[in-house]
Amino acid sequence: MITSDVFDAAVGDIAIVSVRTKIVDFTRPYIESGLVVVAPVKKIEVKCLGFLATIYSTYVGCHCIFFPLCWSSGVDS
Repeated sequence: MITSDVFDAAVGDIAIVSVRTKIVDFTRPYIESGLVVVAPVKKIEVKCLGFLATIYSTYVGCHCIFFPLCWSSGVDS
């Protein structure tokens, strides 16, 4: 059931072995009974630098427009 994606979570006496840690995340035991909560590992694509393309293109555009204007008017940039 773990490898067929038919569960959202599991609670009970579940042995934590290396094969399972590649498929699911285990919580730390809440008490010394050995019960843990298991949830599937979801691979998330993070495009954390994607916003830089917009910022960079805006910066280059403004720089290309205003730098020549400032240069021709004698203002230091």
